[in-house]
Amino acid sequence: RAANDAAGAMDPIAQRIYVHPDHTPEQQATDLLHEIIEVVNREMALKLPEGTIRRLETSLRAIFAENGWALPQVSHG
Repeated sequence: RAANDAAGAMDPIAQRIYVHPDHTPEQQATDLLHEIIEVVNREMALKLPEGTIRRLETSLRAIFAENGWALPQVSHG
């Protein structure tokens, strides 16, 4: 796994995102959202600082919640 933190990791070679299996389903969905933003940040060379990525994650999670949209379920396959 090339990029890794306590909540999740991404493997750019395998093109996979991993989240911590012991987190609650809600936290896993949040971790997945965070890792997706990290991938976009890296692939688009946006150079966003971690604080901005966390604010984007929080904002997107709020948008999903306020509109009754479910974040995706995480598969550990």
